[in-house]
Amino acid sequence: MMGVVLGLMGLTCIMVGTIAFPIAGAWRNSFSITFLPVGIILLLGSAFIMWRLASVLALPAGIVACAVGVIAWGNALEGASIVQYALPAAAGATLALGSVAVNVVLMLKGNATRKGLVGANVVVMCIIGLVLLGVVNYMASLYYNKRDLTQSGKFTLSGKTIQILENLDEPVKVTVIMPPSGPIYDFTSNMLDDYARFSDGKLSVDYIDIDMAGERERAGRFFEENKGVNNIQSVVFQASGGKTKQIPIGQLVANMDTLAQMQGVKQEPKFNGENEFTAALIKVTDKEKSVIYFTTGKGELLLRPAGSQPAMSRIAKDIKGDNYEIKTINIAAEKRIPDDCTVLAIIGPTRRFSTLELDQIGDFLKVRHGKLLVALEPIGTKVVASGLERILEEWGIRARTDMKAVSIYRPVLGGQQQASFQIFAEHPPHQITKKMQSLSTIFLWSCVVEPLEPPKQPRGQSVPARYDTAPLAMTSKGGWGETDKTAGPETRYNEGIDLTGPVPIAACSQERAPKQQPPSPYDQPPKPDPNFDGARIVVLGDRDVLTNRNASQGPGNVNFVLNIINWLAGKTVRLSIAPKSIYAKPITIKYGEEQAIFYSTLFGLPYLALVIGGIVYWRRSS
Repeated sequence: MMGVVLGLMGLTCIMVGTIAFPIAGAWRNSFSITFLPVGIILLLGSAFIMWRLASVLALPAGIVACAVGVIAWGNALEGASIVQYALPAAAGATLALGSVAVNVVLMLKGNATRKGLVGANVVVMCIIGLVLLGVVNYMASLYYNKRDLTQSGKFTLSGKTIQILENLDEPVKVTVIMPPSGPIYDFTSNMLDDYARFSDGKLSVDYIDIDMAGERERAGRFFEENKGVNNIQSVVFQASGGKTKQIPIGQLVANMDTLAQMQGVKQEPKFNGENEFTAALIKVTDKEKSVIYFTTGKGELLLRPAGSQPAMSRIAKDIKGDNYEIKTINIAAEKRIPDDCTVLAIIGPTRRFSTLELDQIGDFLKVRHGKLLVALEPIGTKVVASGLERILEEWGIRARTDMKAVSIYRPVLGGQQQASFQIFAEHPPHQITKKMQSLSTIFLWSCVVEPLEPPKQPRGQSVPARYDTAPLAMTSKGGWGETDKTAGPETRYNEGIDLTGPVPIAACSQERAPKQQPPSPYDQPPKPDPNFDGARIVVLGDRDVLTNRNASQGPGNVNFVLNIINWLAGKTVRLSIAPKSIYAKPITIKYGEEQAIFYSTLFGLPYLALVIGGIVYWRRSS
């Protein structure tokens, strides 16, 4: 009896020490170091009294103690010496090997009873199982893979991110400064582990737990060494070239629709980490900045706030954050478009361009295969035709500045529906918009922008187009194109006069690559030149898409503009990544199904075991 008591006490001490092992600070107060040896000593004491039982119990106890020491050594826990690592590992190994030796000796001498032989067989099978488990885990560490079974791909990196990680040409260090108890720590750590895995060793991740005293000191040293990093919880990307990008944790969670929240509609927070991490990775590793020129002198939207006039400083800041350089140009004064211009942006001109300026813009597209972003406004008392309409139509886009886009507004508290000139745009499929289906993009007082089909020859055949066009934003099905310039909220759709909806309010055009005959002795059809970088144009029917007001109210506006800029610049790998849901979606079970699961679990499984046992007993007894 005493041997059993000592054995149980020993196992209890080992279990207590093992449970205390992962608790923060357990190694520093030697809690685990005390209980593990005591448990082993108690087991050895029971061995003198009940050596056969102890020889069996010693195997699992030794394995547990050995595992504790090995894990501690592998994690290199702070404050633990080599003796503390070796003590449980050595004691555990001694117990396990002693258990195996005793049972082997019993078998060789032939003194083992039938139960002893069974116990020895169990010991051998356990050893074989542990060896197989170790081999499987070793192979898994060499050939790591995982499969994301969530419907939204919550734990899967996008192709854009994987492509960037696989093409890293310099080491990048990521420092995560947040406690493990934080609400998004698990999302952040799991995603960054995937970043490190796909980078082929180029990206490393370091975690600083600011809730621990020793870690707070390390965080302080990190902030002192990196003067540009603020003392806040964040994720910091650092490239070997010296560039640094800090992402506060507040930017990692996206509320998808601010306007809906203001109206009391419950919104599900989403994790925006991949979009932020990949943008930071691009910024710290980019060697050269592309230059975007914004035109001035024609009443365009301002880059910086000035009085009561609208500005686009918010989106300009995001464009710079995507590693672009912003400059301004007055084409009338310069009489040319600079050679380093990657994208020419004309945002909301209110006055007409001169013939010289229009010729410069036309040559920029035709001769230099330039990239052009245009945001127009409907013609009114303060806005006249810009003159760009003719150039845009040559590239397959018709800007109907004489026509305003209208959507339908239904009051929240009921009442008659009204016409609204504030449009929550719907995005047709395109490379620019494919990740934006869940984001709201706000247009205000937009004109209609139509992508045109190729012109027809006299016999009705289409002329081969030198460009491809596509809509980027549309009104809802209830919207239309209003021809009445004085129309207000009470206006109605007039069939035969107004343009039937849904109507496009943004469109793009891309120059086709010329076809070349491949060098071959056989007659092969010509193929497009894969290295051709043709002209690209995007036209928005509203400049308010870029204003600070709409950028703050419609989260999709920033993504939409950045995607357009990246597409024009040919940096399609940067197109934005849709945020992912933070919360798991529960399975909805009906009341009847819930009752069935409850009773089948409580009564069904036990009675099934009894029935099977009865059948086995009856067959054996008969």
